[in-house]
Amino acid sequence: MPYDLDVDALIVGAGPAGLYAAYYAGFRGQSVAVMDSLPEVGGQVCAMYPEKLIYDIAGYPAIKGRELIAALAEQAGRDAGGADFRDRQCGVSH
Repeated sequence: MPYDLDVDALIVGAGPAGLYAAYYAGFRGQSVAVMDSLPEVGGQVCAMYPEKLIYDIAGYPAIKGRELIAALAEQAGRDAGGADFRDRQCGVSH
């Protein structure tokens, strides 16, 4: 069922970069929605290697993919003023 969602920023992709973009846009006072083709946030990190240690994330000597995504999603949802992660289909117009 189509619906209207009026936001300042539509982030396409809910991987690490998209989650950080949602956080940063919200931190700067923009309303945010995140769109992804996968059923859960995390992008390829969660889809392909959630238990693998990642060594190239600033501030973490090593962190599992699932833990990184959980922290990013919490930060985006909390500090971005509640980014919209609801699972719905939408059309995009400007």
